[in-house]
Amino acid sequence: MSRSQSKGSAMILVKLNPLRKFHFETWDDLGEALGVAGARPLANHRGAPRRRCKKPSAALKANVDALFEQKFPSPLPPYQRRIRQRLTAAKREPGSTLLLEVVQEIEGIVADAAPRQPLNAAGMKYLEYLAQHARAVLNGKDYSKFGGKSVWRASLARAIAALEEGRAIIAHALEGPANISDMKELKELDVWLFLNWVVAVGSHVPDDQPPDPAKLAETLRAHNALPSFRAALEILPYEWRVAYSGLDVASRLHECDTHLQLDECDRDLQLFYSRLCDFDIGFADFTHTPGEVPSIADNPGLEFFRQRCRLNPTITTLSHEV
Repeated sequence: MSRSQSKGSAMILVKLNPLRKFHFETWDDLGEALGVAGARPLANHRGAPRRRCKKPSAALKANVDALFEQKFPSPLPPYQRRIRQRLTAAKREPGSTLLLEVVQEIEGIVADAAPRQPLNAAGMKYLEYLAQHARAVLNGKDYSKFGGKSVWRASLARAIAALEEGRAIIAHALEGPANISDMKELKELDVWLFLNWVVAVGSHVPDDQPPDPAKLAETLRAHNALPSFRAALEILPYEWRVAYSGLDVASRLHECDTHLQLDECDRDLQLFYSRLCDFDIGFADFTHTPGEVPSIADNPGLEFFRQRCRLNPTITTLSHEV
């Protein structure tokens, strides 16, 4: 680089020349793509021996950067490309908290790519679930961005499989020494994986039919859903979603129980309902919701619970202060 060239002009020059050489027949064509009329304005930035280049405007530099990225895309996968871009931006602030956070994120991703600890391995499965389930059910029917129904169905199946694989990793780890590191975290993560598994197996992609209630109940019962939610209340006593989902599962399973024991049924319903009201007494009103989930009145899965409350009002009689 000539000493007469500024750093900013040099950075734009090394991108202008390849753009012109490989993608545009003339400088006029390149200027038009960059929103610059004609070749003359670009001549101020192209440089020549012993001639100072004009410093580019922030807008022109941004346009050149964007066009260069479009025409010469990074070979990295999209998510790695975005992380690299974030690091590049953060490197402009040496010693900053932002830079540290991006560095730590990359270090964590690298460690998780070949996880040595069960918690990392199971956590990666959870992240995979989050992405795949979102693609499957939160796509807004946008085929151009999220793929078509075959992709969504495959994503939903993969989301469920990822959760099951994560739970298998945790189960294997917990079979080891009683003093295993991260035991508390592993047990808590297992609850989260199971909680999301219940959500996932009850999900469907847009415009597909929801799962058959009887088959869903059979699946939940085969995986010991109700005992698992009872145990989860103690493992995650601070998480209201466990109580809400436990009530939903208890309602669905007891509704489909061909050997229904009403006393046991009502005890389960009261257990989860009272815990739910511990978190938010607003649930005493069946039309209440804290957001994120339907109200008790609007949740189809809680129809049996509502029926039992009408027949046995003591279910909603809280035995302790809330």
